[in-house]
Amino acid sequence: MTGYVKHIDATVLFDGQQIGVRLKPLSYADLLRLRKDEETEVLCEYARMMPQYIESMSPILDSVGDLVTVETIQEAAYFAPLVAQILTKHVGAATVPVLPTSGDRLDG
Repeated sequence: MTGYVKHIDATVLFDGQQIGVRLKPLSYADLLRLRKDEETEVLCEYARMMPQYIESMSPILDSVGDLVTVETIQEAAYFAPLVAQILTKHVGAATVPVLPTSGDRLDG
């Protein structure tokens, strides 16, 4: 049996509130896209791809009580620390198998 999971459930603390998020597993191609030298480049790339991975999230209300959308979280600088925490949980749950080198046999 493998360690693969169909859903990643994570909880992060943001602005004094526990935020629960359910994510689809990160694709290998997107994981490779996140391999950047600068942290800001990684966050920008993840912010662009984040909505496709969020299956559900605890409600977040703004200062007047309106629901904050995933798109707002993706775009507003205020939520950059939240995006960074979700990214850390998401990448941490991604497991990448060791790919065979040219000298390795696939059949054992």
